[in-house]
Amino acid sequence: MTADDIISLKSRQKRRLYEPIVLYKALTEITHEQGALRPAEAPERPRTEEERYHHFLHKLASICDSTKGGRTVTSIAILDEEEKYKYVFACNQISDGDLADTRDLLTTVLTSLCDFHTFPLGKKNTVESKILKKILSFNSPRINFYLNHLKAKNIVECLEYCHLHTDAADTSVEEGLRTLGSVLEDLTFKNMGDNEYFETYSTIQLVLDRFLTPEVKSYIDIRATNGRFSEGRSFVCWSELRHSISRLQSYKKTVQDLIAAEKEWPDIFQEFEVVSVKSSQAEPNPLGKKSEKASNIIGLLEWIMALNRELAREHHPGVMFFHDWSYIGSSQHNGIRTRAGHGNLYINWRFPDLHESDGTFGQKRRQSIFNSMIEKIRQDAFGILVMRNSEGKRHDSSTHPLMSVRYTDVQTELSVGDLPDVDELGEGFATGLNLDSPSNSLEESDFDDEDGGTSL
Repeated sequence: MTADDIISLKSRQKRRLYEPIVLYKALTEITHEQGALRPAEAPERPRTEEERYHHFLHKLASICDSTKGGRTVTSIAILDEEEKYKYVFACNQISDGDLADTRDLLTTVLTSLCDFHTFPLGKKNTVESKILKKILSFNSPRINFYLNHLKAKNIVECLEYCHLHTDAADTSVEEGLRTLGSVLEDLTFKNMGDNEYFETYSTIQLVLDRFLTPEVKSYIDIRATNGRFSEGRSFVCWSELRHSISRLQSYKKTVQDLIAAEKEWPDIFQEFEVVSVKSSQAEPNPLGKKSEKASNIIGLLEWIMALNRELAREHHPGVMFFHDWSYIGSSQHNGIRTRAGHGNLYINWRFPDLHESDGTFGQKRRQSIFNSMIEKIRQDAFGILVMRNSEGKRHDSSTHPLMSVRYTDVQTELSVGDLPDVDELGEGFATGLNLDSPSNSLEESDFDDEDGGTSL
């Protein structure tokens, strides 16, 4: 066995991880269909220097996340080495060629920002436009998705809502939506040069700014909140509209955030290197096709959450982070701290591999993280049973109110009418489990009963 050989989780470990994820998926889906969502806590604005640094890493990761669907979700950390800073990034599941393109994007953006705070105003404007053009071109698949979604779905559904209401505010917003739709109708965001992307994006921003008067922003925010937490699906078009608009508006603000970071920490834009980590490969489904329903999971589960155990936090002495801030930023919202989760669990997530060179320390560290994840998922599942609602959001990326639902990525095989009641599922959940906690031991049973299945 060589140092580069991969050490995967054993099949039994994988089942222990994915069984509670599938059960949690079923529970959150039930509460979503019943309209029983509770609002997640909104993140506060970054106040301290370290919080602003976290924000910078999130923004830097976000410009790499160029497609919808999770394939390009990116995480970034900055390591402080003797002669230079090392930006280390990884993406979920992209090819080596796409990884190289992402590295080129980061290198270009960071190099362009070097000494930005010392530039005269004219040069600042030129460089800012250059950076925005590069980011827009790289992210054109995602931008085109949101633009098309806004035109073909969000505006159409919100117009249907307005048509059913007769208040003056409804009529005014309806007129604004029709104007917005007519201007955006012929716009597209693909197969263009950098200058064309920039001009089209400027047009989109202009028409959105005209549409989003203070009154319209307030109107949308009120109904978007009601749609997510009070009225189930009847108002959901407004939260979807707000999400699409927020994502389309985010890129110019991201460039401004990167510029602010250069002013605060100019050194990390001087001598640096951008290094990529190869994406993980897809693996077979550890549960098998027949195990993906909640009823099957309840029969398979052999343990319950351990509420009061805290895992020892370990720090690897060989890695030095910028300012000793051991933090990994991510495009999709503990010894090495990471961005807070967005609250959504995905059946096709997989646990990362280790290499033989990581040694016993790496294996123990992964086992510790593995156990803490299982316990947290169990806690959240039981929280749904107790509270009779779930916390979370429809989208992973942050969507803030225009004035200022843990939900999964796939639908269950059941229709809404077939979904069991939370109490019914909870009764089976409680009676089908014992009180065994997961062990931190690296030893696992060799007993495996693989059923095959689809790729994760």
